[in-house]
Amino acid sequence: MVNSSHQWIKVFVLLFFGLFLGHNAVAQVRVIVVPIGEDGKPLANIVTVAKSNGDFDNPVEALESIDDADDVNPYLIFIAPGLYDIGSTQLQMKPYVDISGSGEGITVIQGAVSDTAIGANSALVVGASSSKLRELTIYSRNGLSAFQGGIYIEDVARTEVENVSIDVLGTAAFQYGIYAAGLTNLRLINVDVYVTGGQGEQYGILNNGFTMETGSHSSVLVTRGVANQYGIASVRASSDISETSVEVSGGTTNQYGVFGRVDSKTNLTDSVVVVNDGADDFGVYMTDSSSSARVSNSEVTASNSSVFASTGANENETYISDSILTGGVMGDPVCSFTFQSSGVELDDSCQPAP
Repeated sequence: MVNSSHQWIKVFVLLFFGLFLGHNAVAQVRVIVVPIGEDGKPLANIVTVAKSNGDFDNPVEALESIDDADDVNPYLIFIAPGLYDIGSTQLQMKPYVDISGSGEGITVIQGAVSDTAIGANSALVVGASSSKLRELTIYSRNGLSAFQGGIYIEDVARTEVENVSIDVLGTAAFQYGIYAAGLTNLRLINVDVYVTGGQGEQYGILNNGFTMETGSHSSVLVTRGVANQYGIASVRASSDISETSVEVSGGTTNQYGVFGRVDSKTNLTDSVVVVNDGADDFGVYMTDSSSSARVSNSEVTASNSSVFASTGANENETYISDSILTGGVMGDPVCSFTFQSSGVELDDSCQPAP
């Protein structure tokens, strides 16, 4: 907290236009405010990273310098504009330490991190409890081992990622943008995930055991994978997906926009899902009786099946309302106020009404 004796506080305002990477050409305006005490020195618990004149010129070293953060002594690491290549070193976040860049495409953290097994060692950034990651781009590239990812989060309390682009480019056998494992809460706000080129399975977001919510114009694009591709997949998890665009394309085997299995609960609202150019394309796909999905006010397009709800012993609860579907419907989902893209209304069994 700022001391009351500091009656005059100087505030530096950085005003800039943040550009997404090539897959998103939408410009955004961000205002970052860094308070400074009247003596010209940074306030306590704010650590700066910059190409010059910062406390550090490497975000990893800035994090390593903090050893006393807790719920009553939180920190902020502010990263100035620039490309910060951390090589094969991971950015290991810490509890109660927020990291804020200067905007997507303006502050870029780049590295080549991968591992022979899925886990914390396979990601460029490792999340932490009670922390936030904001206003920057994570670029994970050319990992040499079997597993490569952008952000890995496991067994932590509430974590937030806001105004962040995550790009994963490589030829690993298993690639992911965000992998969340454990029982906690993950909140994604205006997060753009791009995963491409993997030689095995690819996931935009894999939610394994989390309570997760996405929203505020987030997007997921997964493309050009050799094995199965998934936009957002949930396993033993609860996923609330809203105001999100999901696109999966160009894979050589099965492709899934929104996928759920084993005690997963998925809510898709005010979103768009497009799956095409794969061997078999599915928009919303629930695999077993313990998985359920509710789709509302959304558009789902897939060349094989816009919605797949398993039947028989694996029959599950899948409901679609106030939505538009392009592509066949498989299984026994329930529809209300839902139409094909041609304008034909679907009955309660999601078939064209007579």
